[in-house]
Amino acid sequence: MLLFSKPYLENLVFGHEGYSFLVLRQFYDVCGELFVVAKNPESKIVAYTIGCPKINTLDSWILALAVAPSYRNQGIARKLTSYLLSYFRQMKMNYVFLTVNPHNTIAINLYLSLDFKLIASKANYFGNNSPRNIMRKDLF
Repeated sequence: MLLFSKPYLENLVFGHEGYSFLVLRQFYDVCGELFVVAKNPESKIVAYTIGCPKINTLDSWILALAVAPSYRNQGIARKLTSYLLSYFRQMKMNYVFLTVNPHNTIAINLYLSLDFKLIASKANYFGNNSPRNIMRKDLF
């Protein structure tokens, strides 16, 4: 089942920095149960997260977390992230990494409350003028 006919939520949340439909489609195929969505009562996707283990390591990544603005402050992001963390623990991963825009204090506070630690800041992580904080959570 294809979840995204077009990356509306992605564009709404991330604008020009969002993943394309092509990338989202490939994540859906590759990440399987680690591509998790939340739907409203009308079955419209209102949030999603994507996790992925790093090949040949005990590291894992949260590649995306997006919640539609009208569905924020309802605990959806925490539930989605907690699901991934639980799944990664079951997989016996040692660490979970993610990147977050340093201006996104709401997301940073969520990750800090889930015991992620800031391990680096990169001014041009995705290229020119695209800063990111790199965060890590120890699972064991």
